[in-house]
Amino acid sequence: MFIENPICSVLILKVASRCNLNCTYCYMYNFEDKSYMQQPKFMNYDTVKATIAKVKDHCLRNNLQKFYFVFHGGEPLLIDRKFYFDFVALANEQLGGLVKIFYSLQTNGVLLSNEWCSLFKKLNIRVGISLDGPQYIHDKHRIDHAGKGSYNDVIKGITTLKNNGLAAISSLLCVINIESNPEEIYEFFKSHGIKKVDFLYPDLNYDCLPEGLKNEDDATPYADWLIKVFDLWLRDERNATSPSIRRFLNAAMLILGQHTMADDMGLEENNVLVIETDGGIEAVDSLKICGDRFTKANMNINTNTIDQALDSPLALLYYKSHKDLCATCQQCDVKDVCGGGHIVHRYSKKNGFDNPSIYCQDLKKFYNHIKNSLSNILADV
Repeated sequence: MFIENPICSVLILKVASRCNLNCTYCYMYNFEDKSYMQQPKFMNYDTVKATIAKVKDHCLRNNLQKFYFVFHGGEPLLIDRKFYFDFVALANEQLGGLVKIFYSLQTNGVLLSNEWCSLFKKLNIRVGISLDGPQYIHDKHRIDHAGKGSYNDVIKGITTLKNNGLAAISSLLCVINIESNPEEIYEFFKSHGIKKVDFLYPDLNYDCLPEGLKNEDDATPYADWLIKVFDLWLRDERNATSPSIRRFLNAAMLILGQHTMADDMGLEENNVLVIETDGGIEAVDSLKICGDRFTKANMNINTNTIDQALDSPLALLYYKSHKDLCATCQQCDVKDVCGGGHIVHRYSKKNGFDNPSIYCQDLKKFYNHIKNSLSNILADV
């Protein structure tokens, strides 16, 4: 398959390959892939220098105007704060006059402190935190290595962000738990002053189905859960405490014919690559759920270019994942919005990625509900 000029505008930097939590649903550490055990615990400065040099070359070759660095892990707050000062200083020096640079960091929130917040403000790094809801929900899965829930420490971290004036520009990731009460989850986030939320489907596939889909082909528990939150949110849209919810906003934009940058919906290319602590260049990290060393492409930022990495089979597959769809998806009436969903959720050892999403029925029901809701609103205008 020939693809003209695939580009990367987002690098997820795995600056730490270890984590201080042991979340039960973690695709990095609790499924088949154990490659992290052969990787350095932290990214070194030589890899940083190589990364920024290769990004500069890629931006020049492709005339990019923007570039995004996402600090990730493991847990990115396990590495010394000096790493971030050095990285941002070098990136701004080498790339500042070439592209507009955006920095963000995804943390479990446990180690957040005033010192970290000072760094985020100084370096203009946006922060994302993972929180699944009230304590009895969050602590079911987001536990430490001794089996203790992390809720209290995460709430302390969120309070620290608020006290440092960072809550308004921070975002929150919540993995959907269909056993939770969606109304309670929505009100919980509102009560804690969370301004930006993204609800995530559990990253699983046909060989490891999520709760609620194991025995019922026509079940739509995830759509039913999301629809309840969406209806609350839609009625609440003018309330000052109402959060911005990425999944809802992106879907609405796509239904209204606009474009949006998302790897789990729409028909745009996925311009994302991952750099591991050892410099390995890989497709998106959630693909690790598919098997041990599944994402390894024998590419390394110290010896290969970004253009070469984009030409590897899995990276190309991910890049075009919203256009190279199975027959079921090609005939679907929400294809332009859904885009086949997240490629990770299509995988089976039997058919590879030539499947609809495991959440196919949920996605159809959810997007049609949003489409009907928007139609009703526009009809009343």
